[in-house]
Amino acid sequence: MTTTLLDDRPRPAAPEVDGDITRRRFVTGGVAAGLLGLAGCGRDRSRTASPGGPSTWTFTDDRGITIELPTRPTRVAAYTAPGAAMVALGARPVAIFGGAPLAGDPLLEGLDLRGVDSAGEVYGEVNVEKLAALGVDLVVTAYDPLQDGPVFGFVDGPVQANVERVAPIVAFNGIEAPGAVIGRFEDLAAALGTDLSAPAVDADRQRYAQARESLRRAAAAKPGLVAVAVGVFDANAYFKRPDSSPATRQFRELGLPLVEPDGAPSDINEDFSGYFSEEVSLEQLGKYPADLVLLDRTDPAALAGIATWDALPAVKAGQVATYSALIHWTYERQAAELEAIAAAVRDADPDLV
Repeated sequence: MTTTLLDDRPRPAAPEVDGDITRRRFVTGGVAAGLLGLAGCGRDRSRTASPGGPSTWTFTDDRGITIELPTRPTRVAAYTAPGAAMVALGARPVAIFGGAPLAGDPLLEGLDLRGVDSAGEVYGEVNVEKLAALGVDLVVTAYDPLQDGPVFGFVDGPVQANVERVAPIVAFNGIEAPGAVIGRFEDLAAALGTDLSAPAVDADRQRYAQARESLRRAAAAKPGLVAVAVGVFDANAYFKRPDSSPATRQFRELGLPLVEPDGAPSDINEDFSGYFSEEVSLEQLGKYPADLVLLDRTDPAALAGIATWDALPAVKAGQVATYSALIHWTYERQAAELEAIAAAVRDADPDLV
């Protein structure tokens, strides 16, 4: 298994987590929060009152775990992508942990991180002492319900358990549609007292809605156009399975036809890369003819000189757009990507192949 954020390149497996860790009861400030039955993924899960008393703070995450604290949390730490979501909504965490220095993490690019400390720059190696010293009272992350093991950001169960001794963890289902996941971060931000009607947040939310409509209209205007999503890493090509990734699934749901690679996806816990993609050699880059190539996280110029890449009709015609299989749970980043894809669709010749 792996706990990386929807990046389908091969990774070393992480140890399995002890199932009791995610089912244990949280005890913080003497207030115990029991594990409730699984809830749906709808909105409005937070409450500011509970059976524990009118002044307690409770929140139920997407695992069905209800956190109950004596007061509203004010010092939140987050894994990288959830941290970006919280910053963008105005619910700035005091610390972020991830797999890179804050200034160099692509998931945090363009965000104002002043006042945010790093609590880990190697995946899974969370600085528990830093979290305790900062007085962190809530940790925020995401998870994939199809994967065994700990939630995102933790290499194994013991690391997650150590963090939970400092503060309880809220985790959201990271493979839902991007807009739905952002909505859950809005739920949490609102429960933490954040004003989500702030002009900047509202502008980003509207931009995302408009970008979705832009791609929908562009795709509808090109009914014959076919796109293929592919990543090129480590001298191999990875044709993406559209329904396995929230990014490509969103493109398809907005009307953009995407090539479906041959064969059924692998079990995500047995063959992580095979779940998301069909891996082929660079010699097979032309296996799936398409009018538009969606290239994952690579500058097309970097592939120039690869004969099979240069020979693709879409490449010859300049019909290539980039996107990221990594999840960006901010309206601004989602909107920017959808706008770019919509522009590429509008400019593309739908009869190229």
